[in-house]
Amino acid sequence: MKLLVFVLILFSNFAVAYRPTVDSLFRHARQGEIEATTTVLSYEYKYNDKKYLQTMILSQHLAQRVYLVNKDEKGNVIAKSSQGWQQIKEYSKLSALFYSLLSSLARGEVNWFYDFLKPYSIEIHPQENFINKEKRNLLINYRYFIKKQNENPEIPEEESPLFAKDKDKRQLIDEILKSSYYHGAERAELVKVNDEFFWEVNKKDFITHFELNSRRMTKMVLDFLEPPLSIHFGEYKPYSAGREFPSKIIFFSDNERKVIEITSFSHRDYTPRQLEQYLKGLGEVKEPQKLFEHPFIVNP
Repeated sequence: MKLLVFVLILFSNFAVAYRPTVDSLFRHARQGEIEATTTVLSYEYKYNDKKYLQTMILSQHLAQRVYLVNKDEKGNVIAKSSQGWQQIKEYSKLSALFYSLLSSLARGEVNWFYDFLKPYSIEIHPQENFINKEKRNLLINYRYFIKKQNENPEIPEEESPLFAKDKDKRQLIDEILKSSYYHGAERAELVKVNDEFFWEVNKKDFITHFELNSRRMTKMVLDFLEPPLSIHFGEYKPYSAGREFPSKIIFFSDNERKVIEITSFSHRDYTPRQLEQYLKGLGEVKEPQKLFEHPFIVNP
């Protein structure tokens, strides 16, 4: 019963704040937290009518770096490297956009993406900066009380942080419970496009649309880039542990169209040793090639 009350308190908060925060949309929070240490994403792309495959490994054990493995259409490893955010940014603006966006989609890690936007005077603040500390502490204490009472049913209800005999204290607790969990966090706007409703993040030259119910990212327009760029996200498909990822990502710019086809997406709970063994098993570069300069695919 106590657990039900706790859940209802949380639900009432989200019911009041029905408009999602901008930060939660870019974190893809609807899919939940990722507990696995490592994410592996593979995708195909074309260059000069030839197919290539890149595998991107994100892991808690890689210290804010990504591990990239590039293969040609025959499956030969043509490059392997570990790249930090600064290196990726120096490669090109589009590579910074591409890998920060993949990091956001794959693991809900948005620091790189927000950092990419900052030089263009576009700022998105993590919703943690706006947490209602009074409400958070009250809910944490109540959850702790439920745990103690489950372990020892003789603990009286009077010890609950939600209990108060004093009228003023009771009123204060009620006010905290009714208050929003986030104070002042930026929220998305509801818009209608061609008879469909979307959540929209609109920062003048930067607009992103998310589906109304699933909150999947569907389209991103970056008019602040030169030339302007728009990104369309294909149908979302379930992959590892039921998590979703767009089947393709399409980039449109100056009448050019570049398509990234997702081939696999998985989460793995590797230890540092297991990750090291996995990376070694991805193959070695037997015949180094002079790699082409792709607009956003890093070819080290």
